Amino acid sequence: MSEATSSRFIETPATLAQDPTRQHPGEVLLVSALLMCALIAAVILYLRFSFAIYPSALINSDDATDLLFANEMLQQRTLFPEWRHSTGICLPFLLWVEMFLAPMLAFSSDWMTSFRSAVAIDQLVFAAIAWWVLGRAGMSRSLRAFALVFLFASPSLPYAGQTVLISSENRIHVELLLLAYLAYRAVSDPTIPLRKLWRPCLPLAAAASLLFIDASNISIMLPSLAAAVAATWLGGTFKLRPAPTLASTLYVMAVFVATVALGQSIFHLLPRTAYQPLAPHFVDLKTAADHVSLIGRGLIEWYGAAPAQMQPIYSLSTIVSFAKLCLIGVVFLVPLWLATRWHRLHDGFLGFLIVVFVVELALRLFVYAFTDISQDSTETNRYFIPPALLGLVIVLLFIERNWPALLARSAALGVAVVMLVSSPFATARPTTPSWQQQFVQKFEAQHLMRGYATYFYANQLTAISDNRVQVRPVAFTNGGIIPLHFLSSQSWFEGDATAQQSFLLLNGSERETDMLPYERLLGTPIRVEDMGDFRMLVYPFDIAWRLGWRYRMHAPLAAQDMRSSVESLGPPTRSSDGQSWSLAVRIVNQGHQPFGTNGNLPVQLGAHLIGPDGQMLDHDLARNCIPMIEPGKSADIVVRLSDARIQGKTVEFDVVQDGVAWFGDHGGRSLRLPIYNASAADDLRDKAGLH
Repeated sequence: MSEATSSRFIETPATLAQDPTRQHPGEVLLVSALLMCALIAAVILYLRFSFAIYPSALINSDDATDLLFANEMLQQRTLFPEWRHSTGICLPFLLWVEMFLAPMLAFSSDWMTSFRSAVAIDQLVFAAIAWWVLGRAGMSRSLRAFALVFLFASPSLPYAGQTVLISSENRIHVELLLLAYLAYRAVSDPTIPLRKLWRPCLPLAAAASLLFIDASNISIMLPSLAAAVAATWLGGTFKLRPAPTLASTLYVMAVFVATVALGQSIFHLLPRTAYQPLAPHFVDLKTAADHVSLIGRGLIEWYGAAPAQMQPIYSLSTIVSFAKLCLIGVVFLVPLWLATRWHRLHDGFLGFLIVVFVVELALRLFVYAFTDISQDSTETNRYFIPPALLGLVIVLLFIERNWPALLARSAALGVAVVMLVSSPFATARPTTPSWQQQFVQKFEAQHLMRGYATYFYANQLTAISDNRVQVRPVAFTNGGIIPLHFLSSQSWFEGDATAQQSFLLLNGSERETDMLPYERLLGTPIRVEDMGDFRMLVYPFDIAWRLGWRYRMHAPLAAQDMRSSVESLGPPTRSSDGQSWSLAVRIVNQGHQPFGTNGNLPVQLGAHLIGPDGQMLDHDLARNCIPMIEPGKSADIVVRLSDARIQGKTVEFDVVQDGVAWFGDHGGRSLRLPIYNASAADDLRDKAGLH
């Protein structure tokens, strides 16, 4: 396929009539300088603002997870270490290549340097891809330089430190742009016969196969790309645009289906990976409106479009913030306006990108506005960075086609200069440590090197301390403490039998949790300390070892191992507010394999509700987490049940493996306890001396 043939796939007659990249010598010099600044900014961002160097940067769990993922890659010398979640393929691949091409950066003692270098390489690679794709689409060097400056220099200061967050969202944008370009090339030329269509589809298949290995990229990219391909064909069918052949359209669709199948096959063959669907619960309209408001506020904060507190309204900073606010409005509203004129656009690739943008934005708005996954913070905005960048590309392509060249390029270069001058790169490095740094210093001073925290982003402390203080995420669930494997390596929860102490860090409302039921699992802490919004409980052993998290339930137990007995440790007691009942029970493992609530097929303590006449009222009344119990050993737990349903009835407790079987059906011994009315329960407590 000749260069002229491939060019006409993208460029219109208007753009072919003149060289879109032709510029005056002075403009070329300025563009080159700005482009160099943008590319160097990609390196500076990760060398200066990554949190090993920049202590007060805002860190989130995504940053910490990928940092620790990189650390384990370098230590294990493997592309896919044993983790429970998927990450993008690009960063692990670059780390793996770097490990062999630059051995001096691959020492585990300097893994943070390796990671920052790999992320910088990652951004430079995708900057080059974006530059090439936009050039093939006919965008001048001036506007391309502005696009790269917006890509790397636009985030506000608090977000500049989110190393992986910035790189991952930029990466998704460039991947989508590349796949859209390749798909459009393959589908848009009706002169290519079917027997030669494999040539333009070959790079599309190669790129898509790599990108679709990550499960998240399927939901992010495939619907919008498929919609754009279909819209391109339908537009030709209804005489709205030049008509591609049905064969080429089906060919490209088949390529996407095949690459998704290949990518998912590889993904599911990776060791111990898991993919959990997003947002299973829908929210009401008021909550949806709150989520939309949160998204808008987050984008304004992300791009520094809001004046700082106590900032004078008449100041240069206010003008810059207002300009950025206008820019955000443009990149979201102009593509939507152009979508109403889609059939009149003379540029097929621009129309293709508009369809991708509209579908992408609609799907993300639906998921993050109408489903219950939005965070209670403006970090939700990060999911809308790729559409914002894609909207910017659409606006710049439209400007290139319809504005006078000198006006468009001068305006873009002027805005790029303002963005670089007002970007985080020009801001001095703060000296005040973040709260994470302060916590790490406190733990190290008290020789607390192993801990577990009941909040999602506990990995931050591990990453900030360069793995010296190991804090792993856990959760209080159904009366138990379980490890969060979603953002974790399995090896994190193996535990250490020789550890002299470990701590449990409670965050927010959980710091007020009644720990009395958990004392049957962990005993009394040797020290309790409040640390701002956190509470630390120190125990004289490794919590992971005590709770047996080194064992995991990943397969159904054999029938001969579903043997247990449930024993009562005292009469049920009614809570002081009369809303619930508490009872202590002992679970004995009489099989030959350990079991408990840890793994894909967890074992829990279930309950049946039986009426006074012996009728089964609820076969699955409740589930309660239990620690991992070795054969021949036992564990004591406290179960709490609602008073409203069980008073005056009988509760039967039995051990159950989720989705497999109840132990009572295989020889396990269950426990039946009658729950008396309130007065009878008070008499029982008086007789037992339980006041």
